[in-house]
Amino acid sequence: MHSLVLGLTAASVVAIAPAAFSQSNDSLAMVPATTSAPAVSPKLLSAAQMERIADILLGLFYFVLPVGLGLGIFLHDRYQQHRASILEEQIKLLEKLWEQSPQA
Repeated sequence: MHSLVLGLTAASVVAIAPAAFSQSNDSLAMVPATTSAPAVSPKLLSAAQMERIADILLGLFYFVLPVGLGLGIFLHDRYQQHRASILEEQIKLLEKLWEQSPQA
């Protein structure tokens, strides 16, 4: 019977042999696929709500973009100054070590 069942869907097996499933084990009885819950459609936003959301997003975009760009440039300049000062210190240290080393 297993080789016969492999090619059939669950609904067709229930339709072919309903007595076999109900007699074997009540806890394992198959439930027909037609008992599923109805699909719930999502509620759409109204035009006024969509316009309000678009206004908020545009306002954030117009505020965040210039502030973020200015902040990014400022932080990049500070990082470059910090990096240059560290490089200067390393160069001074290497020059000091160069003068102290015995030359052959």
